Amino acid sequence: MAISLDQIEGFLKELDFKYWRDDSGEVIISGISKGSTNGGLFFRALDNGDILNISMQPRDGDDFFRLLSDSEHLNLVLPLLLKENYTNKFGNWEYNKDNGDIRYAVEIPLMDALVTKKQFERIMSIFWTALSAQERIVHTAKTGEVKNNTTSLEELAMLAKILDELKSEIDKRSDDDEDGI
Repeated sequence: MAISLDQIEGFLKELDFKYWRDDSGEVIISGISKGSTNGGLFFRALDNGDILNISMQPRDGDDFFRLLSDSEHLNLVLPLLLKENYTNKFGNWEYNKDNGDIRYAVEIPLMDALVTKKQFERIMSIFWTALSAQERIVHTAKTGEVKNNTTSLEELAMLAKILDELKSEIDKRSDDDEDGI
């Protein structure tokens, strides 16, 4: 086992993070904030500790932010997520169309490697950067305005077109694959 929830708890204690384990005992929950922007952090040790999974879900007041598939600004947010992923070196923004969840996720395959406190601190620093992107994403989702970003509306339109083409290709492949393999 490369990492355990007990080891993650130890790192969080050393970094003075407040946290708790969920009822299943398989997830550590914490949070991160910068100004008025904050997110819930979820730590998991997957595959018997061979994979460290940390995800951040944007908060909106006392609840998690959700972007439903019928949102009028979804056509701006999805390309913005794609753009943010393109500019990230580590981690990905994800969107779940079934429940509207948006999250930033980092998965690190560890296998037999051990995580040091310094490595854990570096991993956590990624989420501070993600908070800035989260602020832009939530703002765009709520208002339809692209804020504080060098991406033009034309670039977002081009990314939206690429996204539509990818969705069409996926749908086409799903239709062609009748046996589910």
